[in-house]
Amino acid sequence: MITTNKKRINIADAIAISVNVSLKHSISGNEIIQILQSGILPKSRVPHLGIIFSEIHPSEISDLLLSNDVSIEKAQNLYHALPRFYRNSRMEEFFHGRLEGVT
Repeated sequence: MITTNKKRINIADAIAISVNVSLKHSISGNEIIQILQSGILPKSRVPHLGIIFSEIHPSEISDLLLSNDVSIEKAQNLYHALPRFYRNSRMEEFFHGRLEGVT
């Protein structure tokens, strides 16, 4: 949980706030969780997931996955469904278990 102005928000909502700053159409924390749990990437949400995987630190993504019972394999499949320009070495290391301090 993250605390802002004495109000606690969950990790999914915090990530949604970060993603929504860059995009015209907003996504909610609940929708992020639904996409991750389903493993299905709606075309309209490609930019949202792309920003998550390219800009959110792997430790935060790990917290999101663990707190919402999403397997690393489902997240990895969604990551690989994105256009290549969203990919980065930090997430590649995370998904292949080579990022120290993040499981």
